[in-house]
Amino acid sequence: MSGSVVRVLAAPLLLVLAACSRGVDGPSAISPIAEVRAARVAAVDAATGRWEVTITIGDAGDEVTMHGGGAFDSSAGRTSLSLDLSGLAALAGGGEARAPELAAATFEVIVVADVTYVRSPLLDLGTADGGWWSVPSADLGGFESAAGLPPEGLINPQQWLDGLPAVGEVAVVGRELIRGVPTTRYRVVADPSPAGAPDQGAMDVWIDDHGLPRRLEMTEVEAGGGAQARIVVDLFDYGEPVNISAPQPEDVTPLGAGWGRPG
Repeated sequence: MSGSVVRVLAAPLLLVLAACSRGVDGPSAISPIAEVRAARVAAVDAATGRWEVTITIGDAGDEVTMHGGGAFDSSAGRTSLSLDLSGLAALAGGGEARAPELAAATFEVIVVADVTYVRSPLLDLGTADGGWWSVPSADLGGFESAAGLPPEGLINPQQWLDGLPAVGEVAVVGRELIRGVPTTRYRVVADPSPAGAPDQGAMDVWIDDHGLPRRLEMTEVEAGGGAQARIVVDLFDYGEPVNISAPQPEDVTPLGAGWGRPG
């Protein structure tokens, strides 16, 4: 039986064990690695919620920060994000004076089942004012590469949670409040990469006393200790109703296979 199949079959059992061993007002008594692996299952079981993301890029002397947020409904396969791109103008060294359109722009995305809708000034494709582009979600990886858009994890936080069952080592950092919710902070180390593979960076996960992930923090540092990228994702309002709808058809242009030419 393959490792991936074993993880899928084991996930519900991990969640049951977590629920049985967790105190009402305290952290889980199960092992840290089991707690982290079970957190993805708990988030999927909650189905809906909201999230905010903060992205910091650069080195200590020249950093830019971008903020965004959205909602998710894993049961319906829907997610949304609106990301402020004003930091990109500073990253390019232009500032608002040289890139006023970018400084005031946002990157917007809505995923509804198997279709992803994108609206962004980074897509210099001559769309109508305020228009959306659509692409099959299965083709999103190629779209990101061609258009220079954020990775899929920034479109759907579930992508990062999906990696939790593959963790190799977990260390408990301590107890912290996240948005007023008591959590345990874990430092996660992925399974060792093949020889010669690049460093995958560090990841911390904050999990509340009900097993729900409340914060993810990922840091990637360039070789030699240069510029780094830090992404912090907060997840909250689990189980609360969310409204994620596709744009009106008249506002959408399908992307063709050439990425930039209407289909």
